[in-house]
This record gives sequence, C-alpha cells and structure tokens, in this order.
Amino acid sequence: MFRNYVRNPKLDSPLNIALVRIVLGLYLIWKVVSINWNAVGEWPLFPYGYYEIFAFDIGLASLPYLQWIVVIGLVCFVLGYRLRLTSFLTSIILTYMSIILMMIQWSGNTEAIFMSVFIMLFYGLYSEQDVLSADGVRRTRNRDLNELNSFLTTRNLPSYRADMLRSALLLIAILYFGSGFAKIVHGNPIEWATATSLGRHIRSSHYRLGIEPVAGQLLLDMPDILIALGALTTLILEVGLLIVLIFGLPLTIVVLGLIGFHVGVYATQGPIFLDMIIVLLFFMSWDKIHSYISTGKSIDLVYDEHCYFCARSLYAFKLLDLNKTVNFYTQYNTPAEYRERENVNFDDEMYVFADGNVYRGYHAFRRLFKQFAVTAPLSWFMTFPPVAAVGKRIYTYIAKNRDRHFVCSYDPSEQS
Repeated sequence: MFRNYVRNPKLDSPLNIALVRIVLGLYLIWKVVSINWNAVGEWPLFPYGYYEIFAFDIGLASLPYLQWIVVIGLVCFVLGYRLRLTSFLTSIILTYMSIILMMIQWSGNTEAIFMSVFIMLFYGLYSEQDVLSADGVRRTRNRDLNELNSFLTTRNLPSYRADMLRSALLLIAILYFGSGFAKIVHGNPIEWATATSLGRHIRSSHYRLGIEPVAGQLLLDMPDILIALGALTTLILEVGLLIVLIFGLPLTIVVLGLIGFHVGVYATQGPIFLDMIIVLLFFMSWDKIHSYISTGKSIDLVYDEHCYFCARSLYAFKLLDLNKTVNFYTQYNTPAEYRERENVNFDDEMYVFADGNVYRGYHAFRRLFKQFAVTAPLSWFMTFPPVAAVGKRIYTYIAKNRDRHFVCSYDPSEQS
C-alpha cells in the first residue's frame, strides 16, 4: 500500500512523481493564500536571535506581493514547467516568508511549510526524472520522430527513478526519529510512556485550547495500562519509521500507525496535524491505485506517424497507460478492418476505436481521457457544449495548420 522509496527508488511509471508534485503544489498554494500576509507584516515580531536580520521594513511590506509571486511559481511547479528554476526561486521566497511567520507563531503548520519547501527542492534537484510534466513533454523535442513512434507503439515502458520521493521519505523519517529520540535522550522514556504523563499532557492541551474533546475524556477514563500502551506505541512508531526504511521492513503498518496517531491526537486533544497526514499519503502506491480503478477495456488509437506534433501530444498518454489498454497504431500498420471503413481519413484526424464506436478528432481525445482514472474527470468536463464547441475549433485549427506551425512534413524515407 505504501512504497519504500529508500530501499528501491525505481518505478514502472512516473505517475507517482507527477501526482505528488501536483498535490504538494496545490497544498502550498492553499497554505500561502490562506494566510493574511498584510497582518503578518504589521504584527509585532518576536526576535529569534539571528533571525532578526530577516525582519527589515521593506521585506515586511513586500509580503503581500511576494505571496502572489509564490503562487505563480507554485502554479508553474504544479504544471511541471521550468521545474528546476521555479522550484528553487519559489523555495527561496517561501522560506523567507516562513521565517517571518515563524517569528510570530512557531507551530506545526509553520514547520510543515519548511518541510514542504525541502520536498520542492528535491524536485528541482531531480527535475529530469519528472517526465510526466510540462518539462517532460517539452524535452520530447529532443527526440526524433522515429524514436517517438517507437515509444508509442511498443508494449513495454522503461523504468523510472524517483530520487525526489526517496529523499522526501528519508527526510520525513528523520524528523519523526528526531521527535522520538528527543523523548528518549532529553527526557525519561519510561516515565514519558506512562498513563500519568500522557494524562497530564492531554489535560494541559485541553486547558491551553479551552476545549475538552469527548474522545479525550474517554481516554482518560480508560485503564492505565491502555493509556501507557498508547504512549509507548507512539514512541515506537516515531523512532521505528527510519529503521523500517533502512532495513526494508514492511512500511504500511508503520505509516498507517502514524496517521492513526495524528487522528488520535486530534480526537483526544484538539490539534490537527493535517499537513503530516497529507505528506505521509505522498508515499502510497498511487500508480497501483490508478491501475486498479482505470478502465480495463482495450481501445485502438490511430495517428499520423509523419506528424511530429501528433506523436509528442500522445507522449503523456502513453505514460499513463499502466494497464497497456491503448493500442497505438500508425496509419500504415492500422488493422484492415479500420482502413476499409467509409468516411475514415487518417491523414486529417486522429481516431479512436472503442466499444464498436468510432471517435475522431476532438472526440477521440475525449475518449482517450476517459481511459485513465486521473484524466477521466476531464473527459466528463469536455462533454459540456461550451467546452466542446471551443475544443473542436481548437482541434480543427491545429489539424489544418500543423504544417505551418508545427513539424509535420517528415519524409518517411528520411526517417528510415
């Protein structure tokens, strides 16, 4: 259910890399937009030693403007456009903003932003591995038409490394290990993992927050041995994640335990560590889930093998085809049953043959989107009349003008 990228960073598909990038970017956009940076810039700052150098007047006044610069950078990050540049520049600005925020309120939410910035930096360091992105599609211009055609028509895909997820998972494990290790080194782990200690902590949280969750009261009424067992389990989970990663032990139980721990803290004490739950979910085997819920029905797609733009536009769909349910045909190796059909011209439009139906042009792309779980919502959106009307016009314009605007005039003899 969860993948140990530390022991094995290789994947059969780049889908996990792309999904984590998208969710991470959207999460950070939500965090940045939800904060009132005008108020942050005007709030009295608590000096944290050398952090005071960041609290200069011009910097504080620029926070609202930096907010939208960061949002633009994060949108580019979500799309995977100029990933190395946008990840580094956005990380620098967001780190500065988070330092200012930290001098007002040091909390888990602020720490989560710093942690997310590190993960974004890992994407910048290993940007060439993120092929299911705008940059990945842009890099296809460095591949000749024969190579692209071969990539589309072959049944097997290469393996992909996910070193950014490997580094991110190791970072998360070290943070949890530090939290658990601190309890052991700077405190008394035996005394900490007792019913008295945990009960004191729960009551203190209730007092500070001014709330008394029902689950917290129920927990305090339980036998001391059960309360102590819960505290000890927390300590084992925090320290154990790093050990599990290094030795390649089953990861799912530990990660689910940590998620359950965060849910339990919310239910019994009030604080919610939603950020950590989101980050832990990054390491699920999303490719397997995508493969399971995607349609298993096979479809046949026919495209113009002499059209460089056509081959490049289909590149991402090939990467999404984990179940190998899309048979990519060129106009020259198309099955005879399709070539003999009336009103079919493979030179003018792309075709999809599925469920006994023929889809052409814009509708062929719509049917292709429907084939995969992650793009199926777009297929539904494309059925709306206004969207379909605009989409058909765009497709028709590109199809008619591809020789003028795109490279589509390859001579087959020159490609052999």
